[in-house]
Amino acid sequence: MRRRDIIAIFAGVSLLHRLAARAQPAKKPRRIGFLGDGPRTERAPISLDPFLDGLRELGYAIGEDVLIEQRWSEGDISRLGLLAAELVGLKVDVIVTHGIPAATALHAATQTIPIVVAAAPDLVATGFAANLARPGGNVTGLTDQVIEFAEKEIQVLRDAVPRLRRYRSFGTRQTPAPH
Repeated sequence: MRRRDIIAIFAGVSLLHRLAARAQPAKKPRRIGFLGDGPRTERAPISLDPFLDGLRELGYAIGEDVLIEQRWSEGDISRLGLLAAELVGLKVDVIVTHGIPAATALHAATQTIPIVVAAAPDLVATGFAANLARPGGNVTGLTDQVIEFAEKEIQVLRDAVPRLRRYRSFGTRQTPAPH
């Protein structure tokens, strides 16, 4: 083989490699469902907007890297089941919500699509999670009232201040400390 032929082959392979790389389909955007359990105008600024801001801070471009399918009950809790079924029908990759009513509707609609509950009283007590360390199932999220934490906090206070008989929590009235 002549030198010119070898160079032509390498150049051709290199060109084909570059063209093949360009021909690769663009990465498919992830679809995130969002189920809001109240009026959009009131609840979006405290639920959806911070979520979208967080995605942007992590480098995601809304509409390009992730598509958000949002549904709002507009304050009619009876619509949550229908809206949950709509999101499941869209075959979203994950569904984000807040509160027990919306989580209940979503859990009834799917056992396979991951559900992230942004804020709920107690996912363990309501049966959505087996425990906080390993939730199991398809529901996970953040809880804002867990009895075990409150009991542990009181115990830590009692250990730190053995004479403690009353404590004040989040601006509430004084509460007797357990003995």
